[in-house]
Amino acid sequence: MSDKWKVFLVLLVAILLAAAGEALAAKGMKATNPDQGVVAQIRAALGDWHVWCGILLMCGYVLLYVYTLGLAELSLVVPLSAASYLLGVLLAKFYLHEDVEIARWVGTGVIIVGVLITAWSGFNDKSGS
Repeated sequence: MSDKWKVFLVLLVAILLAAAGEALAAKGMKATNPDQGVVAQIRAALGDWHVWCGILLMCGYVLLYVYTLGLAELSLVVPLSAASYLLGVLLAKFYLHEDVEIARWVGTGVIIVGVLITAWSGFNDKSGS
């Protein structure tokens, strides 16, 4: 497997971990009462399994992300990791049942176009990374 494919596959797994972790953490945090104060809210959050699973998944994301930085240039890794925004919006809509306005869909679409351009340039890059 070429290094470029390895970068894309590792980042794909990292992106899935990030989006799932953020959605789980958000679900757990929504169950807390923001009016009870910061300390009480953190205590409540730390007692919720959604938050803990979200933290673990996001830790996995960070480890894979850092690993890809050793495989490819930062200018490729950072924009590609933005693909997690699309998954985040989809999870917000269909898992958290949030009302996602059209402006957020359009903004996410613009980001995804940038991700696709970056991915295309990554495959057409003639350098060794």
